[in-house]
Parts: sequence; C-alpha cells; structure tokens
Amino acid sequence: MVSTISKTKYKNGLQCHRLFWFSVNQPEALPPFDEAAQFRFDQGHEVGNFAKMRFPEGIEVPHDGDMVKNTRELIDQRKTIFEASLSYNKTFAKPDVLKPVGKEEWDLIEVKSSTKVKDEHIDDIAFQRYVLEGNGLRIRKCEEIVVNNEYVRNGEIDPAKLLKQEDVTERISQQLPLVESNVKEMHRILSLEKPPEISIGSRCSDPQSCPLEEKCWAFLPEHNVTELYSSRQKFELIGKGILRIADVPVDFKLSDKQRIQKEAITKGEPIINKKQIKDFLNGLEYPVYCLDFETINAAIPPLSGTRPYQKIPFQFSLHVIKKPRGEVEFHEFLADGRENFAPDLVKALKIIGPKGTVLAYNMTFEKQVLQVLGSLSPKDAGWLQGIVDRMEDLMAPFSNFSYYHPDQHGSCSLKFVLPCLSNSKGYEDMEIGEGGTASVRYFKTHFKECSKEEKEKVRKDLLEYCKLDTEGMVEILRAFEEM
Repeated sequence: MVSTISKTKYKNGLQCHRLFWFSVNQPEALPPFDEAAQFRFDQGHEVGNFAKMRFPEGIEVPHDGDMVKNTRELIDQRKTIFEASLSYNKTFAKPDVLKPVGKEEWDLIEVKSSTKVKDEHIDDIAFQRYVLEGNGLRIRKCEEIVVNNEYVRNGEIDPAKLLKQEDVTERISQQLPLVESNVKEMHRILSLEKPPEISIGSRCSDPQSCPLEEKCWAFLPEHNVTELYSSRQKFELIGKGILRIADVPVDFKLSDKQRIQKEAITKGEPIINKKQIKDFLNGLEYPVYCLDFETINAAIPPLSGTRPYQKIPFQFSLHVIKKPRGEVEFHEFLADGRENFAPDLVKALKIIGPKGTVLAYNMTFEKQVLQVLGSLSPKDAGWLQGIVDRMEDLMAPFSNFSYYHPDQHGSCSLKFVLPCLSNSKGYEDMEIGEGGTASVRYFKTHFKECSKEEKEKVRKDLLEYCKLDTEGMVEILRAFEEM
C-alpha cells in the first residue's frame, strides 16, 4: 500500500524521522491529544472561520464525493477555494485559501492561529506550494494570515482588524527546492519495516513537544542528566554514555546550581542554605497575602476591551497570614458570566490591606495579570499597581537553589516542590491538576454551551484546585520557618 504524505506528516518528518514513521505506519502508537492540545486545535478552527470572512466570494470544497475532483472543477471555474484538495507524487495538501489572480495565476494563503510567522509555517506552506505546482498551478504569491495581538475587541469581532496578512513568498521560494528531496527521503523511511533508531536530542521539543517522548526516553534512569538545571550539556553527556547525574565526572564543568543537584542526589537528601532562607523570611512584611490567579488566554478575545491571547483572570485564591506562625484566613473568587467581570474581581481582591507582602509563586505571571486587571478596570489601576509594587516571589528560594530536593527532578514548579516539603494532598488525584486544564475547562463551560451540571462540577473543581495553590504556599512558609 502506498502511503500519502500530508502537510502534517511532512512537518513530523522534518522534526524526526522516527516520529514520522510512527505517525504514518503506526498512528495508534501515538498518545491521544490532551485537552490543551485539542483546545489549540479548536482555537485554530475559530481563527480559520474568521479568516474566511475576509474572502466572501470563497467556496468550500464539497466533502461528499471525490474532493480532488470537486477541487478540480472549482479550479477550472477560477473560484476562490477554501481547503482545496490536491494530490501529487504521493503527497496531499489542503491549502486554507486558494485565490485566483488574473487569468492563470493563484495566490496561496495559509491561516495560523499564532501571532507571527514561524519557521515551521514556512516549511508547511512550501510543501503545499510543491503539491499545487505539481498539479500545474502557477503560484504568484504566498501569504500567511496570523492573529493581530494588538487588536482590542469592541463589541462584535472585526475580522479585518483581528487578523493580519503577511507576504512570505520570498521565504517560500528559498525553501521550495528542498521539498522534493525531503519527500523522497520520507518515502524511503516509510518503506522500512521498523521505525528508525534515532538518538534523543533537541529535536524532541523543537518545534513541538514530541508525543513519542515517553517511548523514546524510557531508557533513562531516575535522576538522569536531562534533569540538570538549564543544561545544554545533557545530550553531550548522553552521547558519552553518562546517564545519571550522580555519574557525571568530577572534571565535567557544572554550574553552581547543577553541583547542588548532584550533591543532593548523591547524598539522597535536600540541600538547604538556611541563611538564605532566613533572609527571605526576614524580608517578608506581615500580614502576608498568598495570592494565585487562574486565567484564560484565547485566540479570539472573549470580552470587550481584551486582546487575543491576553491573560484574563477569572479566579483567585488568597490565604492571609496575620503574623509568623499565626492564624490564616482564606478568601476566593470565581467569576460567572460573559461580561467584563474584572471590576467584581478587583472588588473581591480588596481584602488585601494597605500594608504587608503580597506573595506569589512565580510572581511574573501574577504581576502581568494585575496589569491586565488595571486595563479592564481603569479606576482601580493605581491600587492594583500598588499591589504589584509590594510583591515577593516564593519561587525565588527554589530558583536560587537555596533549597533543592532530589525529588524536584530539576524543576522549581510548585507541583514538584510542594510534595518535598508537605504531606498534604497533592495534585495527582484532582479533577483539575494544572493551570492549562483549569483555563480550558473554564472557557468551555463559561463561554461555550454546556449543561448546568457540567458547569457546576467544573466550578467546584476549579475552587478546589486554586485553593491548593495558595494553601501550598502557606505550607512552604511553615516548612521554611521550621528549618
């Protein structure tokens, strides 16, 4: 059976021939898309629908019957075509928009939900042009439609302002000569009885995270060199047969933080710089407000006054510690509805008093959110900036390696840090256990149609998840105090 290479499979082949072989010959071996990935696809479809509004004369290729034949008929009629379907040399492409120009030429237009043209998009469009020209079409120009992240929604979405169109013809022309040889090599790969053995490397996450990582990285032991903090040397070490951090030679150059990692793993216990932790605690002013936001950041701005991919907060959790080792108060907010809920959120947030440290975990994120709140509730912008000015970052002692536990596995994430310092409930068994899932489920149940029961369940899960983040911050402070 002759396998046909689509543009998605072609991009897989450019990233990794092993991934390519599995995606065509054994697609069932690849894990299903998770919620976050499916949400990105859904966002892409929405962007594509708005892009079609820029071409009111466009015609969708009928899906019933032979789509290639249906496409040919529309080409002969010189129509603007959405998702034209064409095959050539055992390849297949469906360009988003194919627009006739003059009597004989065509413009190839690809739509992406990103905010800029990326290198992998150029490979994608070059492949499509190869298929189109193989069918005898004369391509005048190649363009890409992307999302304009400076667009601010005011009422209904304006497709003309939401999207922007960029000419990429020159970049496509430079890449086009490589396509045929790439296709030839990929067909050779497909003919192999077994997937090619390829060493792991930077390609595993560039330009996309590879779904085969669990399969290809399974040979690595616990506390392996890929967990070295901010390391460009990990694949060099693997190439030399050094897999464990504990086995890294003494004369191999490691950073100060990497040496702390190795020491912790060798000793089998956390490395703690008590002076630095004490200095951090002494820098806090009570009451301490442990704050965490959850946000949505959709390609199509869901509220008036917002931009594409803007981090719009819909929820916060706040634990207030009145004094060291003192009692703790808990406050929370979860927005409902599809109107601008920023003023209500800010009103609830004003439990934060005029004095005291506002503590976040990775405060860069929380600062961005507070600034977005200021733009959505301008009368509160000054007060919100005051909150920003007195924020401290609870992640600092971990990113500075004042504390490092072997079970962090090179990560400073709260989800890795908290179990090392607390015996409280973790994230593993929660219905919502990370921010990406929280964002997707809130968006799907509050901005799309769903049952009342589903919405209420998601709201319960969201409150439980967000509360654990700030509860965990309190527990980390308690553990630091005990040290």
